[in-house]
Amino acid sequence: MATVTTNNLAKLQDHISSRDLAAVLVTDMTNVRWLTGFSGSFAMVIATGDDGLLLTDSRYRIQAAEQVKVCESHAFSRPTTTTQFLAEQLRGFGIQQVGVDEDHVTLGQLRSWQAEATDVDFVAQRDACTDLRMIKSEAELSILRRACDLADRCMQHVVDRVAAGRTERQLLMAIHQFLLENNSAPSFEPIVVSGPRSARPHGAASDRKLESGDFLTFDLGAVVDGYCSDITRTVVVGKATQRHREVYEHVLAAEEACIAQCVTGAEG
Repeated sequence: MATVTTNNLAKLQDHISSRDLAAVLVTDMTNVRWLTGFSGSFAMVIATGDDGLLLTDSRYRIQAAEQVKVCESHAFSRPTTTTQFLAEQLRGFGIQQVGVDEDHVTLGQLRSWQAEATDVDFVAQRDACTDLRMIKSEAELSILRRACDLADRCMQHVVDRVAAGRTERQLLMAIHQFLLENNSAPSFEPIVVSGPRSARPHGAASDRKLESGDFLTFDLGAVVDGYCSDITRTVVVGKATQRHREVYEHVLAAEEACIAQCVTGAEG
């Protein structure tokens, strides 16, 4: 049965074929998950124009077998090293040239691969998956909508708990608990900042107690099937004054003006 990852791997294979590449080696874990659905902490994908293979180590043998349906998965154990295993799999494919992500692979990694797989030409190239991921399929959009809906419900959950005397950290814990109880996790560490601290765009929650009249900024997101949402809301502790509304309207007007400029062909 076709899945999101089936289509994603096919997109990469079309890219490989259209550029007359023999193969690419995908090492960034975000791209690995996008291609295969594998959510462990270590893996690589060898992709050719008509085939694919996920490589991981023995810690993830069972997980890979459960999650990866779009291609085969092979796992190695010590004393075999990652480099030795990669070289062995490349030889198994008969690959003599492979593209690697120049923005992700370190010089040390590249040198070790070249020393072990002397018959393979490792070619530095721009990461293809990042560009391919920018245009979402309908299946991906559906997952993103679920992630947004969950974040929206989480936001309402925490806003309902806003009261003078509570601390930023207490509200942060409410966010984490809600997402865990809904089989999710934060897509990043949530931001909860109040009063003078609400001017910090990426401030961390503190033990500061909320006071009536504070502006309170929340920034949170949820993860669903590896896809992330991110929403920001500003509320007032207690009742908003006319001054609160004026400041809010100024910021809203600036945001709407920016959104109006987001049209095809716009730059900057």
